[in-house]
Amino acid sequence: MSSLDLERLEDKRTEIIKAEIGALLFNLGKTHAGFEYWRYKLSFDEKAFEKTYGYPKFDDYRKYYKEIEGESGKFVRFKEDLKRINKDFPDFFYKTEVGLMEGLLLSNIVYCDAINKKDVSRDDIEKFIKNTQFHGCENINSGIDKGAPPKNQSLNNLWISNAFGSFKEKFTKDMCDSRRLKFLEKLWEKISSMGKKPGDFEHDDWLELRGYIFDEVRNWYSHVLSDSRFPINDVTLWDQAYMTASLFKAAIAAIQLDNTKLDDYWDENKCRRIKWCILGVQYDKLGLAEKALKAHYISSYRDASVMVDNRVKEIIEEKYALGNEIYRDVNAGLFLTESPVKN
Repeated sequence: MSSLDLERLEDKRTEIIKAEIGALLFNLGKTHAGFEYWRYKLSFDEKAFEKTYGYPKFDDYRKYYKEIEGESGKFVRFKEDLKRINKDFPDFFYKTEVGLMEGLLLSNIVYCDAINKKDVSRDDIEKFIKNTQFHGCENINSGIDKGAPPKNQSLNNLWISNAFGSFKEKFTKDMCDSRRLKFLEKLWEKISSMGKKPGDFEHDDWLELRGYIFDEVRNWYSHVLSDSRFPINDVTLWDQAYMTASLFKAAIAAIQLDNTKLDDYWDENKCRRIKWCILGVQYDKLGLAEKALKAHYISSYRDASVMVDNRVKEIIEEKYALGNEIYRDVNAGLFLTESPVKN
């Protein structure tokens, strides 16, 4: 890493963290019980839903962010959910700038492939987000997670399995719309409790919010399926969202280190060929524990190893926002990054 211009990363780290948060939230539309993959298996009542939430069902997760025509004019479901919680809440998404390119807002990243030109101030923002985040990251990860399911085949029951295909837990309607609103309510409470307007947040504030959102989303998305097409019911929405956000984070970090990549990321064909790599941080943890002169010292050495691992994670994920940890064992911590680390 000594050959990398880490000062450039450190200068943009806050904006990368903002983008990472946005990428983690773009799949909120899949938490609708009327979504095409769920509604026939979750006893979905369209009339009851519209009476409760104020807008009709939608069968595509992108439509959560699309403008639709209602009795009182055009509106966006996502924005309506935010306004129901607090009239100022939409500003967090629609006015928070992500300083990676001119005119880029947090809402553009949350919208991802649902974005359209009326949502942005410049056409190249639409192209950048769709190609880099969706085609270059989400599509690639989705293909790795789910493979190529047989056409017209789906799960008879919505349940989450373990990696061996055995039953783990049912996916229920309780994890859908009501849980989404509860998450948004808690998110607004967290933002409001920080004593500053989001426009005044500093790096540590964004890190605090990132940690909060990651914990909340992990606890929620781990009980939601990513898809219902056989044979991928071992993939949760958390698996999909975390890896997509991590890929996107690594990709935009790489741009800060090499601006020439930006042209490729605007190209729909080239952006699908982003070169990922694994950064491994290794040291002899077991050897350290073996140095213990007394048995009860072993625990202290192991605790020290955990502290070192967490500090390394903090440096890579937060101080430089270079990538995210994807695996840890007694030998190493492995981080997903983009190709500059490889050279």
